Amino acid sequence: MGKKNNENLICLMFSVLLFSGNVFSQTANSFDINRYSTFGAGFFETYYVQSTRFLREALSAELIAEDTAILITKTDAGYLALIRDQMAFHHIAQGTVNGKDWMATFWVVCNSGVSLIPTIESVRYNFINSGLYDGLFVLQDKETETLWNHMTGEAVYGHHAGLRMEVSNLLNMNVEQALALDADIEIAISDRRYNMIRSTATTYSPSNSDAKLMEQFVVTLGEEDQRRPRMDMGLGVWTDSSQRYYPLETLRSQGNYMVDTVDDRDLLVFLEPLTST
Repeated sequence: MGKKNNENLICLMFSVLLFSGNVFSQTANSFDINRYSTFGAGFFETYYVQSTRFLREALSAELIAEDTAILITKTDAGYLALIRDQMAFHHIAQGTVNGKDWMATFWVVCNSGVSLIPTIESVRYNFINSGLYDGLFVLQDKETETLWNHMTGEAVYGHHAGLRMEVSNLLNMNVEQALALDADIEIAISDRRYNMIRSTATTYSPSNSDAKLMEQFVVTLGEEDQRRPRMDMGLGVWTDSSQRYYPLETLRSQGNYMVDTVDDRDLLVFLEPLTST
């Protein structure tokens, strides 16, 4: 069956909008199918990865630049890079390495993403973007049409409701940083056009006080969370027993970093200067 998160794992969500619907409360028990919208369904294409190359070779071939924004997931072969600009379109990338399935999801609107294992009860499932709920895109497996939360990995509606995929971090960095992390890291590049210098996919900027949600997003929101403004930006952190949210303005007021304790573990939260994540 679907696996629960490793209790020792602290999952980090990228800078995200604090929409009125809490991503952590999206469960099979609370999911309201009347707020689910199929807006965007069929437009975005999942990237089924068939081949990869060394990141350093792609850099030498000028397919990417040192400051190209990338997302880092982990497969059975090690770290794998995905071009952020491409993932802004695909939303989902998945594949199989050494017989082990992997998947990464990314929602550019609020800069949120995770790594998942798309294996349910020992069977690999194939996923698409099926619409919106609580302002976030919704995963749907092709095989049973079950709806899944793309951040928590939980099935929220349909045949597999209540099961959960194994979830881990999706890292956000540039090519130079990735090569410093692992000189042998590989990259998967789809046929989708991309800008290797500066991403053309726009993420909400916290400095834009006039930013508003499109009506197609608003209609999927639940009860408004009044603790922070709707368009607030920050970092979400969760484990099996804890949930924390660190507003961007709080980080900036404390010198772009802060130290906290989560589940008896020290946690350093900081605003990375090169990628602003």
